[in-house]
Amino acid sequence: MVLIKSIIIWIEGISVLVLLFPVTFIIWLLVLPFDKHRVIIHWILVSQGMILARIFSFRKIDIDGTGGILPKHGLIFGSGSSLRIRVLEPILPSSFETTNPDDLALKISSLMSSQLKELRTSDFTR
Repeated sequence: MVLIKSIIIWIEGISVLVLLFPVTFIIWLLVLPFDKHRVIIHWILVSQGMILARIFSFRKIDIDGTGGILPKHGLIFGSGSSLRIRVLEPILPSSFETTNPDDLALKISSLMSSQLKELRTSDFTR
C-alpha cells in the first residue's frame, strides 16, 4: 500500500513538473527584460501553488489545548490517517521551586511523558 501511495505521489509530481515548468519558464523569459523585481513570475508561482494545494490531497488536523492561541484546525499536505496535536499551556518559570537545570529538565520531561500518555489513550473518534 505504501508503494502504491508513493507511485501516485511521484506521478502527480512529475506530471505537474512536465505541465507547469515549460509554461512558467516561457513566461519568465518573456517578462525578464521589464520585470526587474520578478513580480509577475512571483504572482504566477503563487497562483500555481494555490491551485495545486486545492487539487492534490490534504487532510484535516485537530489541534487540542491551545488556550485560544492557535486556530482549532488546520491543513497538512499528504494523505492517510488523521493527525492530532496537543499544544500544552505555557509553563511559567515561577511555577517551579528550583532553578537547577537538572530538576527543571526532569519536571518538564515528566510533564511531557504524562501528556503523551494521555494523548495516546484519548479517544480519536471525532
